[in-house]
Amino acid sequence: MELLLLWIGFAIAVGFLAAKWQRSGFGWFLLACFISPLLAGIFLLIAGNATNQQPRDEAGNFITPKTHVHCPDCRELVRMDARKCKHCQAALKPLV
Repeated sequence: MELLLLWIGFAIAVGFLAAKWQRSGFGWFLLACFISPLLAGIFLLIAGNATNQQPRDEAGNFITPKTHVHCPDCRELVRMDARKCKHCQAALKPLV
């Protein structure tokens, strides 16, 4: 009985840590219940914190202030060398 309570307690801890790291807390809790809280915790540590991941555009390139700017009309991010906004079709002046 004590082992079952410990198992569920550690699974809840894995779920809370996953939720804190912007991942599915309930999903990681279920994974920890089914395989093992220790293995799920190791997998979670390998997966890492989702908030540390840098955003990317459709081509897989990192979005940085050096490569992207906000459209003056719709305020969406577009490539700095774009001539037309892909969201609102407004004409842009390339900054390159």
